[in-house]
Amino acid sequence: MERPKLGVQLFKVVTILLTLYGLFYLSFYVRQNQIPARAMIPDGQAPVEVAIVEETAPSGTPFRSLVHIEAESKDLASFEGRRLPHDTHVNATRILDGCKGNGSTGWRNTRGCVDFLRFQEDQYLVIPAKSASACTETVKYHTYWRGKLTWRVEFMIKSWLYTQNLECSELHLWLDADYDPEIVETAKASSIYNALRPIVDSGLLIVREWKYPSFVHIAPEHQEEDFFGETQLHFRRHHIPTGAVAVSDSFRFIVLHQEGGLYIDMDTMFLKDFRPLLATSDLAFAERWGVHNDVSEYNTAYLRLQANSSLSAHIIQGAVKMGMNFHPRAIGRMLVRSGRVEELVMFETGLFDPLWSEFDRGRVGRCCAPCLTSFTEFFQPGRIRNEWNTLDQEYNKMAAADRHAMLGSASSALIPAEPSYNRTLSNFYRGAYTHHIHNQWSKLPVPGSWAWVADTTYNQFLSKQRVNPYGEMWTGPALEFMRRTR
Repeated sequence: MERPKLGVQLFKVVTILLTLYGLFYLSFYVRQNQIPARAMIPDGQAPVEVAIVEETAPSGTPFRSLVHIEAESKDLASFEGRRLPHDTHVNATRILDGCKGNGSTGWRNTRGCVDFLRFQEDQYLVIPAKSASACTETVKYHTYWRGKLTWRVEFMIKSWLYTQNLECSELHLWLDADYDPEIVETAKASSIYNALRPIVDSGLLIVREWKYPSFVHIAPEHQEEDFFGETQLHFRRHHIPTGAVAVSDSFRFIVLHQEGGLYIDMDTMFLKDFRPLLATSDLAFAERWGVHNDVSEYNTAYLRLQANSSLSAHIIQGAVKMGMNFHPRAIGRMLVRSGRVEELVMFETGLFDPLWSEFDRGRVGRCCAPCLTSFTEFFQPGRIRNEWNTLDQEYNKMAAADRHAMLGSASSALIPAEPSYNRTLSNFYRGAYTHHIHNQWSKLPVPGSWAWVADTTYNQFLSKQRVNPYGEMWTGPALEFMRRTR
């Protein structure tokens, strides 16, 4: 038999060496750039050999009710545990007290607030002894957008689907037709709308046209001046705002006065179910503006009002008197002057925006986990300085003892020492209800970044590859989304 030529042998040896070098370099790159080791399933493995234990999907809308499954594998995806009964509600006073902390600056201890929300649910959640079998009220979530649909609109909607109680919820996407009369038709022609079409058809997502009204109705018992026998409060045309921020500021108060529900900014990432906050009777709330210590310093990125209420009518009438000024801090000062500021509960930033106090350099106590210091770090793929300094063994022992700890034994809940394993949603501001991204509209989810981890997790849930944090499987058609990375 003829022996292979020396050149052929050398070529094979060189090829093998280059392959080994490439594998070594790839491994080194992954470790240095902190790309999550569980790249395909960033938050734990999809369940194996599952048993369906509950299914209550109403006829005609088969995926308004998700199916809870019990995973036989050690599945870290179900890190919140079973979803609470839909009529569970919060004791707002206890949340305020728990997040206020001790001392004159205790309210700036955002980590203390987030830990209270996560580990002491028994202190502020009220679970009825006997729960009703079905939701008695569907809560409307409202959000506003002007311009073409982008991946950020898609991202917020996917985070909503991943976390919220869909049996009791509707998401209303309002598109500004004053800005672009064809905005709804343009949206319907987009690839994003096409991917979300099954959600629209189900009634979970309702796309609506927003045109600034010329008046609102004020019930006679809530009128603060004589309307001369009418119930309409008219807006002066030259006072109606046109800028995006001013329109958005006023939109939220007007639409909540008309329809009630919850307003959320588009640059929101939902982290857990809002239902207990929204099931609380007559609770109206916003959040604190950063770490400013003034009862009038509201931020209304998250705003809850009841429809046609005395408070919503008072705010609308006051804003009109101020020349259609709906800026949250102006509204706050007005509520102070009228002696009604306590009617709009001011929750601390730990509930909705735990990074803000760090960014403002106003935080006291320990940093949250992850310890991000800039909003831009949400899109950063590589190592972030001090990101995991506060994710320690003590923190994880607390998680293991929590009712909503990760599935499995206490030891399985401990986080590996290698930082690249930590970038999972089970380690992202646990306890908080949302993460506020704060604009950054042009950025994309770079592989390995927090944005990418979240987006990949949502895509896997909506394509039936994994469960959500409550151990529920998506029961609608598998949804496919374009990859938007760079």
